[in-house]
Amino acid sequence: MASGFDTLRISSAMKITSCLFGLFFLVLSQPALSAPEVLRDIAYDDEHEAQVLDVYRVESKEPSPVMLYIHGGGWRAGSKNRIPGFLARGVEEGIYSVVSVEYRFTDVAVHPAQVNDCVRAIQFVRSKAKKWNLDPDRIGVTGGSAGAHLSLWIALHDELANPESEDPVERESSRVSCAIGFAGPTDWSLLSELRHDHPAYRQLLGYEPGTPAEKMEEAKMKSVSPITFVSKEDPPILIVHGDADVIVPVQHAHALNEQLNAAGADVELHLVKGGNHGVAGAGEAGSVERANSFLKEHLLGRPTPTGVAIIVGPEKHAPGTHEVAAGGRLIAHCLNEAENVDGIRARVFYEWPEDPDLMKSVDTVVFIGDQFPAERLDGSDRAMSDLEAMTARGCGIVCVHYATGLGVEDVAEDGDHPLLHWTGGYFATRCNHHQSVARIFEATITPTAPEDHPIRRGWAAFDVRDEPYTRNWFGRDGLAEGAISLATVEFPPDDPKTETVAWAIERKDGGRGAGITMPHFFRNWEKEELRRFILNTIVWTSGGDVPANGVESSLPDLKTFEPVSVDPRPKLRLQKATQ
Repeated sequence: MASGFDTLRISSAMKITSCLFGLFFLVLSQPALSAPEVLRDIAYDDEHEAQVLDVYRVESKEPSPVMLYIHGGGWRAGSKNRIPGFLARGVEEGIYSVVSVEYRFTDVAVHPAQVNDCVRAIQFVRSKAKKWNLDPDRIGVTGGSAGAHLSLWIALHDELANPESEDPVERESSRVSCAIGFAGPTDWSLLSELRHDHPAYRQLLGYEPGTPAEKMEEAKMKSVSPITFVSKEDPPILIVHGDADVIVPVQHAHALNEQLNAAGADVELHLVKGGNHGVAGAGEAGSVERANSFLKEHLLGRPTPTGVAIIVGPEKHAPGTHEVAAGGRLIAHCLNEAENVDGIRARVFYEWPEDPDLMKSVDTVVFIGDQFPAERLDGSDRAMSDLEAMTARGCGIVCVHYATGLGVEDVAEDGDHPLLHWTGGYFATRCNHHQSVARIFEATITPTAPEDHPIRRGWAAFDVRDEPYTRNWFGRDGLAEGAISLATVEFPPDDPKTETVAWAIERKDGGRGAGITMPHFFRNWEKEELRRFILNTIVWTSGGDVPANGVESSLPDLKTFEPVSVDPRPKLRLQKATQ
């Protein structure tokens, strides 16, 4: 089976024979639509006959949003041939298209076959988006009971695309815009705490009905539980559950809701008073109304572009070195034209913007200039005040090279400054409390962030002749809480010590900041790994998803960005005339 989910594959299929209790078999009574156009039994993989889907495609001038529907039935029964009434009406009214997915049942293969199939279906739909006039950036997922479990698992799991795969479908994203789960199980650890008589929970993992929870592998129970994958990057989630459900106890809904809230994710729990497992059918009036409102908010509107404001400060250096104006334009170009990142709108400013509404829409600010531009631009007091409000709402900040720098006049006697808290550190120039080192040398930039950190994606250690600042200031106690070193060098060459030259922080206000003390020479923007390092960092601070292989960008000729000089000009040495 082709899939972007190889790490959870189970190769052996298991045959299980048992009765399926009626309510898990529940599917929705809305008849299949004959119009608008319905594409039937489209194969999204070729390993099993069950790997097919139906596409209910609306007519639209613009690419339509998509709801992916995953039916219930205890992972052992049910059918893609009927879709919920509220989804059918969405199609009939031309609001969105619907894709209904079939998947392998547990009498053919156990977990993770079911999630593998549904992930593959999403990737397949994205690969056909242009052909079918679908919007690949607006795909939601929903289902009831077992279908809710699969929907929530997909929505909460990290990106499963494999950018290096030879299969173009596997290279597509598995992420969704939002998810609605109707009466779905979320946490298999509850099997040891609450009564779960239905055999399907155990059959999904390859166990016989009635197997005690303590005899089931903990790793399997975690891997099948959507709650395992909760993070603050998760898309908006609507959980619908009946508080009298005896097939899937309501504690599943409460547990997931609490975990998502604790992570700072966007979640809503809609409880149906007195509702039993029939809530999985998505027919209760209040639930349908809430689902429609949820989709209007999180699926139908086009995603707001990620706003990146690139602030270019003054510069005093020779042509071909800092080139901060050209560097700012280059960063904007790379973000706006990134080959594997959509939805970013980067703009360059040469003064602090006066429009307060504009800055409210910015997700991260990138500074480039000679010393921290917010302290150097006209109206610096307003800039610092605005930044205080922006960071309080979670806006990110990235400082590039000398923009990490503060002078003695900027900081308190003990070295305190907002930049220390916004980004985690700074380059101290002639400060009383500390003096960093600026020196051009041949350096090996070594990544030091945890290997699973998004900023690490797609680049490794690289060599560069540049000016990565050393002995940077992170406070008297070193790196603050939430801060990490992103990259180091060995300096000085004659007596090398490991020095942090790039850093990042996840702040208590929910925002992110970073400082990267490169590049000094404009020509070094041609180094793809340096460029990817910086672009990854900017996307990360914006709260966006860094692609699995890092942000990919390509440059035209560097002169496109209008530098005064691409290469540093040699200094003119005046020679005193001899008499």
